[in-house]
Amino acid sequence: SLSKADAWKKAVTLTRRREEYERLPVMYMLSSDGLSNSYKNDEEFKKTCADYYDLLKEHGVKAVSCQLKTWLQETSEMGSGDDITALFAYEKE
Repeated sequence: SLSKADAWKKAVTLTRRREEYERLPVMYMLSSDGLSNSYKNDEEFKKTCADYYDLLKEHGVKAVSCQLKTWLQETSEMGSGDDITALFAYEKE
């Protein structure tokens, strides 16, 4: 839980270097474990992260932010049952 004093010790980080010539999408995503624990495996979680990027790109920040609370609540209810905190930052192409 993020509310525990030693929560930072359990943080999981992935950093990937992007070469200048690569045209890969860029999105930074921070979330509590309630989100990742709501999926049966890492592949499903990673797919969802990519889906969020696609939604931002296609529909824009305003549309996604209007729905995000509902989506995260549904994800929790169908998955871990834990609260979910998430932050997304992405680069427009």
